[in-house]
Amino acid sequence: NNRIFCYGGNEVMTPENINEIYGIPVTVQEVKGVKVVIPLPDNQ
Repeated sequence: NNRIFCYGGNEVMTPENINEIYGIPVTVQEVKGVKVVIPLPDNQ
């Protein structure tokens, strides 16, 4: 729908924001300084 949900640096890459946008539960981990988004099973 061409709308911006939020704007910022790494601090906006949160599980809550990703879930709100895409509707899937995730965890966000940092690996060697890089944020990695990992989908979770629906039951977690």
